[in-house]
Amino acid sequence: TFVLAVVLGAGGIIALVLTILRSSTPVELAVSSLESSQQGIKMLGTPLEVGWFVTGNISTGSGGYASLEIPVSGPNGDGTAIVEAAKGGGQWALLKLRLVSEGKAAVIVNKE
Repeated sequence: TFVLAVVLGAGGIIALVLTILRSSTPVELAVSSLESSQQGIKMLGTPLEVGWFVTGNISTGSGGYASLEIPVSGPNGDGTAIVEAAKGGGQWALLKLRLVSEGKAAVIVNKE
């Protein structure tokens, strides 16, 4: 029973982290930008759904920075959104957003 409790506890922690990443502002900004971009609509269609296994990291402190890979799917296919975002003045902003799907890549946002 102890091993089962540890496994279930670890699974719960992983699920919590994935849920936090999926519902973060950088993910919401990326999906919104993809759904309103011509390249995103052409490659995946709308509406988009975010997959469970968002990977990367989000740091918050005096500012904030996020580097994420987001699995996304739409009526036209599946892909991965590669995101860099920064938080300044209390607001998140996308720095880079690239969509990769079926061997094709499109730059949606590139602010440096």
